[in-house]
This record gives sequence, structure tokens and C-alpha cells, in this order.
Amino acid sequence: MILFVILVVHIATAKSVELDNNTLQISRMDFNKPLDSLERKQILSDLKSIPE
Repeated sequence: MILFVILVVHIATAKSVELDNNTLQISRMDFNKPLDSLERKQILSDLKSIPE
């Protein structure tokens, strides 16, 4: 019973976790049509230009 009370108090007083967007990664990008080499280079350049 006391462990249950401790759990409830812990959940009630826990702070929300904030994620740092700079550490998030893009895992997959889907495109509606195949990319040609110019579009591919432009997208890669745009992704690399995102500040960290």
C-alpha cells in the first residue's frame, strides 16, 4: 500500500520532459516520385545547411 502511495505521489509531482530538437534525427523521407540528381543534390544541401 505504501509503495502505491509513493508511486501516485511520484506521478503527480513528476515534471514533463522537454526534448532538444537539435538532437532529433530524420530517419526516413518518402517522395511521391523518383528524384533526379539535381533534386537529390538540392535536398542534401538543404539538410546539411540546417544549423545544429
